[in-house]
Amino acid sequence: MKRAIRVLSLVCAVCIPQTAPAAVIRNPDSVFGVVCPWAGIKDAGIKWVRCGAGCTALDWGAVEKERGVFDWKGADSEVYGVTKNEAVDLLPILGYTPKWASSGPQGESSYPPKELRDWSDFVYRMVDRYKVRIKYWEVWNEPDIGFWRGTIEDYADLLKSACIAAKKADPTCSVVFGGTAGVNLPFVERVYQNGGKYYFDVMAVHPYQWGDTFNDEWFCGELRSLHRLMEKYGDGHKEIWLTELGWSTGDKGITEEVQARLLAQAFITSLTLRDANVTKAFWFCVKDWGSPGHGLLRDNGSRKPAFEAYRFVSQALEGAEYIGPLGCKGLRCHSFRKDGRRLLAAWSPDKEMRTLELPDDAKWTALRRIAGQEESLAGKPVSITVGPEPVFVFSQESVPVPTRVPRKLPTVPYKLDVWYSVRPPEGTSRLYVVRGRPSAISVEVHNDSSKPVPVEITGRIGAFAAHAEIPSMAPGETRRITLQFALPRTFKSGLDTLRLSGRCGDARLTPTSLPVRVADGPVIEFLANSALESLYLVEDKGSGGAPSVRFNGTWTYRFDLSKSKGGTLRLCVGAHQANQWRVLLSSDQISWVTAISGKSNRSWHEIDVSRYAEGPLFVKFEGSDQQLSELVLVCR
Repeated sequence: MKRAIRVLSLVCAVCIPQTAPAAVIRNPDSVFGVVCPWAGIKDAGIKWVRCGAGCTALDWGAVEKERGVFDWKGADSEVYGVTKNEAVDLLPILGYTPKWASSGPQGESSYPPKELRDWSDFVYRMVDRYKVRIKYWEVWNEPDIGFWRGTIEDYADLLKSACIAAKKADPTCSVVFGGTAGVNLPFVERVYQNGGKYYFDVMAVHPYQWGDTFNDEWFCGELRSLHRLMEKYGDGHKEIWLTELGWSTGDKGITEEVQARLLAQAFITSLTLRDANVTKAFWFCVKDWGSPGHGLLRDNGSRKPAFEAYRFVSQALEGAEYIGPLGCKGLRCHSFRKDGRRLLAAWSPDKEMRTLELPDDAKWTALRRIAGQEESLAGKPVSITVGPEPVFVFSQESVPVPTRVPRKLPTVPYKLDVWYSVRPPEGTSRLYVVRGRPSAISVEVHNDSSKPVPVEITGRIGAFAAHAEIPSMAPGETRRITLQFALPRTFKSGLDTLRLSGRCGDARLTPTSLPVRVADGPVIEFLANSALESLYLVEDKGSGGAPSVRFNGTWTYRFDLSKSKGGTLRLCVGAHQANQWRVLLSSDQISWVTAISGKSNRSWHEIDVSRYAEGPLFVKFEGSDQQLSELVLVCR
């Protein structure tokens, strides 16, 4: 099929962070951001504002209510008016889908656009209009949960298309991965496996947690795991931004004072994660809307203690450089370098009051608490009482500037504006091939360059190869090709790898390595709480959804085995804190048989479902805080 889109030459095809002119990005090194603009936020030390998609005027549906009809009044006012006196930089979210462009049954904004050409045209126009003011663009919001009703492959396509359009409009801009709900490693890895690596410059996640204490060990562990995953794919040099983070005063146990304390602890901890390349954090959000919530401001615009806590942290740590942790029993204590001097940040990770013995190798001059005036420490004992509210301790000790070797960014030896995507068979999230009979793998090729091009694609599974060619693709054209595989019955079943490579004339296309399941029949595979899962969910009594996890309550899936002779069901299932859980099977949703049960955390379990061949299979989950993260049904 052809796409008649605006085609312009891609001036800069390498998607790595660019150095923007100083007059454009005012606060390139600041960590301090917030979601949604508001007058007066500069008083808190906020230097970045995340906006757009669904929450502000920088929204696709607000800008382009009909195809090709653009209304920029609200967006212009936001870019040049609301934040005019705040001296902040903007991070707009690109999205959501207007009703006229949506593939949803009711034109829902969370569904992918019917035509990528509409999306890429919007991205080009938005970036081109504001390129003097804005240099970072986030592609969607939380595409791993209900904000995005497409597949992971659909999101990878959206990301690639957006990156190419944005860089055509402004070669110096940077593209930010759509911040995931939580640190969703399975989702991020699937996007990598679908070739997303070369189509974003900054990774983004939303590491929310709940309760009235901040679990910094979990927080740091999740973000370092993300960084290790990025290193696995050669992306360890890219920055990680926390484009949402926060606690709501509408939640049980979160008073305004507790919210302020949690904010301070989380921002300080974010600044200790430079080893994982965490460089920015955005508090969600600027203001409560009609009731107690996540805001720094109440719904009447008055300032909550969280606003003052934000100012407390930003004043002390803006421009500071992390040195390392300081061993203090029962306390969190971190050492920073600020204006050439040493600075400590300390708090008790629980609600106990403890004594901090200050190192005697420095002259400590002042102590600052969230809700108090600065206290002089000159001539006083070098021990202070510290509770859960963080304190800063200042010294006159000079700290030398460490010597750093400039990091060399990798080059990209591929042509990026001609790209391809691979679609799993309908109804499953992973590619599969059936051994012993021919299997076709569909590849969609996009020519987003300005010239006609020939394309050839080669795929390999083990020693078996398939090849397809397109003699010529017009600019803006999209074509589907098929790679035909015939794996023998002796080929080992289970997960293997499909390795794809391609050429466009003399240029190489980005290679892709995708997991592929080799089986004896059709496969249904999905991550829990995904858009694909909803195709099979027939009962849901009180369960909840976290990133790639369904938990609590009771829920049931239905699978059609009418054309199957049997099969195996594999589940990554268990329960929080190893509580009791069980999985039941039925052919009629009336009589149930317990297939597996236990008291354990999530792990893989296998069930033979051959007795349900040639009919329906219902799978029910029950228990005490049970959890499912992945399901694989292999038929034969």
